[in-house]
Amino acid sequence: MGCRHCGRDPVSRPRGLCRSCYYVLSIRDQYEPAPANVPDQANVDFCGCGQVPTEPCLSLPGTTAKILCLAERAAARQSLWHPRDLRLWHLPEPRWSQGTAEVEVED
Repeated sequence: MGCRHCGRDPVSRPRGLCRSCYYVLSIRDQYEPAPANVPDQANVDFCGCGQVPTEPCLSLPGTTAKILCLAERAAARQSLWHPRDLRLWHLPEPRWSQGTAEVEVED
């Protein structure tokens, strides 16, 4: 992201200015300081423990449906994982008969 004043150098000082522009008082005074301790909600990464989602995701890991489920949870600032999400080791072991694998699904 470039400096708000010159647009050339990367931002490295408060007010969105580069080092060169920040130390020129006439330039620094043109830009309002950002409010302290009030993060811009659109640009804040969420990396905390959110609330547990209300419903488990029944899609297999790695599928498009599972990725969409995780994206929805992240957008809602929920925990990405539900304790009852479907996992690969929840699937029954295949039973081999005549060279093909058959899987019995229990309800």
